[in-house]
Amino acid sequence: MSPINGVILAGGQGSRMHNPHKPLLPLAGKSLLARVIALAAPQVNSLVLSVPEDQSPYAGFGLPLIKDLDTPCQGPLVGICSAMQWLHSQAQDTGCLACFPADVPVFPADLVATLQQALAVAAASAGPQWDADTVAWCLTGTQAQPLFSLWPLTGLPRLLAALAAGIHGPKLLFQSHPNLPVQLPPPDALQFFNINTPDQLACAERQMTGH
Repeated sequence: MSPINGVILAGGQGSRMHNPHKPLLPLAGKSLLARVIALAAPQVNSLVLSVPEDQSPYAGFGLPLIKDLDTPCQGPLVGICSAMQWLHSQAQDTGCLACFPADVPVFPADLVATLQQALAVAAASAGPQWDADTVAWCLTGTQAQPLFSLWPLTGLPRLLAALAAGIHGPKLLFQSHPNLPVQLPPPDALQFFNINTPDQLACAERQMTGH
């Protein structure tokens, strides 16, 4: 089976949290990032961090730190392409890249396997018509979760072209790039809970600790 490498996207601005290092904020005794690593690492063959320009706060996690490509663009697609390009530079250019946002600390432990299986089933059904660059991404009910996704590494040239055209995020990319939404069972209260504000962090803390 082709290898699955993973990237945690930790390079956001954290503007609504008023903290450029939002993934390092504590939640029930562990940082958001530590929680994501604990869930993501068992699902992939290797794991890297896509981090802000100031990488020093992330050195202690023991994972390769990936700097964004030199581009005026900002957005998650930059981090995804940066990780893909780094993997190519390490001769790890087969298989897929699993993507995890650093501000969503709870998600299924079999998420990558679910996306991988969905791609395999769809490819077998499509036969010769299948586009090998198809990206699988999560859907929970009507809620899109495009950053929980699986990206074939062969798609890097098309993604770089999209960046050059001003496309910075998956939702806009998926209007033209082959993609496969994968419906997941309804999540519990904390699964896929995106922490962007102090109130959301406090809410997650209450749900995890009961106070």
